[in-house]
Amino acid sequence: MSAFLVLFGTAYAGSVHVEQARIFLRQRYYAEAMVEVEAGLADPATPDALDLYTLGVDAAWELGEIDRVLTWSQQAADLALGGDTHDAWQGRHDMVAATWGWVLVRGPRSTPAAPLRLEPTAPLLDPEQKRIARVIAGRTHDPVLLPARIPLPAGSWLVNGEVVSVEPGQAASLTLSPDEVGLVGLGALQALRFDLSFGVQLLEGARVSHLVPTGVLALDVTGSIGPLLAGAGATWAPQPYVSDQGHRYFSPYAGSVNLHFGGELPVGGALAIRPAVGVEGAMLEGLELACGCGPGVTGRTTLYVPGWAVGPMLELGVEWRKAGRPAAPAIGVRLEGGLLSGEYVGGGTAEVDGAQVDWTSPRTPVTVGSIRLGAYLGL
Repeated sequence: MSAFLVLFGTAYAGSVHVEQARIFLRQRYYAEAMVEVEAGLADPATPDALDLYTLGVDAAWELGEIDRVLTWSQQAADLALGGDTHDAWQGRHDMVAATWGWVLVRGPRSTPAAPLRLEPTAPLLDPEQKRIARVIAGRTHDPVLLPARIPLPAGSWLVNGEVVSVEPGQAASLTLSPDEVGLVGLGALQALRFDLSFGVQLLEGARVSHLVPTGVLALDVTGSIGPLLAGAGATWAPQPYVSDQGHRYFSPYAGSVNLHFGGELPVGGALAIRPAVGVEGAMLEGLELACGCGPGVTGRTTLYVPGWAVGPMLELGVEWRKAGRPAAPAIGVRLEGGLLSGEYVGGGTAEVDGAQVDWTSPRTPVTVGSIRLGAYLGL
């Protein structure tokens, strides 16, 4: 315990808060002693201010609260005008001010709290400084709110592996990267990431059996919400299909948009698995429709018309990033599947035997299963 408790022990007197704080200090209940000191100092006219500051400095020192040590020791020195008591308190304040500083630690945007590892780069020679520094370092093993102002003895320190120089009476600034606060994967992402993918799509269903697997081009935008990933995507899937008479057609207007939510599971450093769920809305082309074209159309029973559908989707990706760094470019493969429900657009114009004819459709349900497999580049 601090020598100041012994030095000023004979001066303690009076109030309930002073007596309670003294008892807690003797029992090493330093946090409880601080509560009593603060309660006593809540009365600005208290006659026990010097005693309360004396006890408060001892409790604050044991807890590693250097800011309060400095504030209360200076206030005690100001109250003890003249004599040895004033000189002792002023000396205490000046000694701490000359040997301690702070580091202001900031973290990534998506990290409100993180554990901090505090290690001196050289041994601390002062045993009291070493003891209190250990108290502070032990307290930061659990996640602390960021930004955090951490008191440390002056010198060179490692904060989560990052070197920082602490000057007496000064506050050094340090911003930790996602890797340095222990974040991995895209949960540590500090900016939006764009994925550009190329692949193939296959649609399955009673009204799309004639559709040909088609190439797709997709763009996804992903950001982090704490440990989760959220994003949106758009897919262009120009659709070729074959009519029941063997004619080949091609529509460039098919595609889809989606919203997805997921996470990331690191696997051995550079590799990561990215599962996600979401909802997808698609514009479909080439859906089979029994002809309702009106007079003048013969020898044709099927039209191929557009429709729309909405439904849930599942996604599973595996990607590689250099050293697993969130900001590094990524390459990967992604498998997506969905079950979409919708209907025909209701009517339009179609080409039948070289002629443009109008068609209409009742609100007929359409169910389509979709599978996409592609490779992507993330930037």
